Amino acid sequence: METIFYCTPADLLSLFQEIERTIPLTYAPRFGNLPRIKAIDSPLRALLPSCHALPAFGQAFRDTPPFDVYTPDDPSLALCAPCLLRFSGPPAVLDDPRVLCEGSWFLSPESRENTPRTLYKAIRRAFTRRFIKSGFCCLSPAVYEKRTDYLFIQRDHSDLAPAWQFGPEDRHVPTDIDTWYRSRGEQRERYQRPPEKLRFFAAAEDLLSLLSNLEADAPLIYTEISRGERGRSYETCFDTAGTWIDANLSAPRNLYLLRPDHRTALHLQIGGLWRASGDIAVFSEAAAIPNVYGDTLYRDFAARIKSCFREISQPRFGPFYLSPRLFSENRDLLLSLCDPYFRLSPAGQLTQLWRKEWEALLARQD
Repeated sequence: METIFYCTPADLLSLFQEIERTIPLTYAPRFGNLPRIKAIDSPLRALLPSCHALPAFGQAFRDTPPFDVYTPDDPSLALCAPCLLRFSGPPAVLDDPRVLCEGSWFLSPESRENTPRTLYKAIRRAFTRRFIKSGFCCLSPAVYEKRTDYLFIQRDHSDLAPAWQFGPEDRHVPTDIDTWYRSRGEQRERYQRPPEKLRFFAAAEDLLSLLSNLEADAPLIYTEISRGERGRSYETCFDTAGTWIDANLSAPRNLYLLRPDHRTALHLQIGGLWRASGDIAVFSEAAAIPNVYGDTLYRDFAARIKSCFREISQPRFGPFYLSPRLFSENRDLLLSLCDPYFRLSPAGQLTQLWRKEWEALLARQD
């Protein structure tokens, strides 16, 4: 049994707030790919005792998984949690609130227990009481009121899935996403989400300052992954940016950050922090870790990089972000993407180096 719906995050939060006044609920997020790091995975998988415990309840993010939903006294929990909730919201690649993928409230057909069936029916009644039925789905009142302004996507959070819109006499008219945008004199590219990763070049002092500013907003947990013999991986946890930066300045580092209060995470791949005596700066990369709690930690970090670092445009491999320290102190600095290399002039101009040239430069340094 399944209830299909389309709504805004505020509508879904309001609905489940009303439900929880009479039925206590527990939410367990299902995840696909996580880092498989205990210090990260355990907090992300922790149960949520209420919709209030999820800061962005109802907001669909990239790769948003469903939630197992059950009452705390459900006797079937030892076997399975058959009621699943998936949020509605824009596709993962778009930042446009007018495009909604379907949400669903689903009861596993394998469930024969009375408790989950009763729970499913109770929440389905809440949907039908508050939402408006239209064809195969329910729409929240706010979405139904402006239904002709929306594009509705079926099944999943991909912009390649089948789509429809409201036509004459409230009929569901099949369409595709590009046609829908063109009918409004717009283009989909305007709403494309930027890649949730960025490349930057920084000295140790720059990165320490950035992370210390993030720590001032809320505590962070740092987990570094290192490889040992026979491919075994080891986790080392740090409480502050200063402690892990002091551990090793020059070697590549593989680091995961977690903000426990919001359960948002960030992945940093540090190529090697630049030092004043060096002529080569190796790139580092920051990437969001998709999960139901969003990507606010990545966005905060990226916003700080973009506000205080200098953007260096490069059509094929850029943009890069270069710290003011590196830009002001460079002497024809070499920027390494491992392959290719670029020479940065004092005027901020990039020149790509041929392989023979940068290999000869590296050989001389050795």
